[in-house]
Order: sequence, then structure tokens, then C-alpha cells
Amino acid sequence: MSSNIKLSSAALENKALNDFRASLGETVMVRRILVTTNGRTEYLSLKSPAIVKVCKSPEKDVLKFATRDIITPIWGVKIAQPHPEIPEGASLSVHGRQFRANGRAEAGDVMTRAGDYVGRASLGFVRHGVRAITKLAMQAVGVEVQRQ
Repeated sequence: MSSNIKLSSAALENKALNDFRASLGETVMVRRILVTTNGRTEYLSLKSPAIVKVCKSPEKDVLKFATRDIITPIWGVKIAQPHPEIPEGASLSVHGRQFRANGRAEAGDVMTRAGDYVGRASLGFVRHGVRAITKLAMQAVGVEVQRQ
């Protein structure tokens, strides 16, 4: 199995830390979150996404779950908008992208950055607009338009 390993532990740590630093201060959407209250931690799967902000976290916490060939980073987060399933005053964290020595990266708890979500919505709006304009133009020149 060790012959499949391509990246060193140090390279995995660098990838995880760089990914964390790139997300630091970002507002992100999550569907899963680690919630700690009264010394007890629960890993919640939320019914609706929560919007959280990635906070400064000690390196040792980010790299807490690391083995020779896999790192599953833990990022500290703060709630950006109240969420009915997340208790006030709880300590919150999420899993960042998981990095493997074979070069693969697995999605963590972060669904999307808030800016990406707005960007995707804008693209959908533009795509719809272009389709509508194209349809009108084709109808204006007498080309029959079929529904998709």
C-alpha cells in the first residue's frame, strides 16, 4: 500500500494549511458542523445550510486529525447568521477539505463560499437571460423554437 503514496506528510500538511489560509475570514455555507457545548461535541447534519465565517485557528487544531497519508483539517468557525439548529454560545468547527497522499482531495463540510453561491446564482440568471433573448431573436426571424 505504501507504494501508492505520492505526497509526504509535510506536503499534506502544507496543502491543508494553505487551503485553511485561503478560506480564513471567508463566509461559507455548511450542512455539517461540529458543535461543542458544556464540554460535549456533536457532529450535526443540518436540515438547512448554516452560514459561518472561518476564524483564526491554531495550526495544531487545523492539523489535529492527521496520519501519514490522510489529513482531515478542523477549522474554527463563528456563526454569521443565526441558525435554529445551532445553540447560541456554542464553540463551532467544521472539517476542511481532506487531503490524501495519493493526491486526491475529498470535500469537507464546506458546501460553498458565500461569494461562490452568489456567483452561481448570477450565472444561472445570465444563462436564463441568454436563452430568452436567443428564443426571441429566433422567433423574430421566423425560426420555430421548440421547448426543451
